[in-house]
Amino acid sequence: MKNLSLSFDIKGILPALFKKFSLVLWIALALLIVAEGLIIKRSFDKIMTANDSSLYANVQLVRVNFNTYDQIEKRLNENTNFLPSTPVSPDPFGLPPSNSPN
Repeated sequence: MKNLSLSFDIKGILPALFKKFSLVLWIALALLIVAEGLIIKRSFDKIMTANDSSLYANVQLVRVNFNTYDQIEKRLNENTNFLPSTPVSPDPFGLPPSNSPN
């Protein structure tokens, strides 16, 4: 079995990038264009889904009788007047707290 020796020189990467700097910029530009294309495609898909009338084919229109709605809302608001008030004393029976143990 032969031994493989791999050496990775970090200092050699920077000069290699500067030699191929235009290639690095073209790759970055390509990645940017692909990312923007995916964003535009996703937005276009949302628009097409929103304009799809088959989603609303089975939707039934609901009519609201606003007079009845207002009457029910008024009754519910009036019923809150009949709720019991919150207790002020810490004792549920209304007795003052006793300091002497029995």
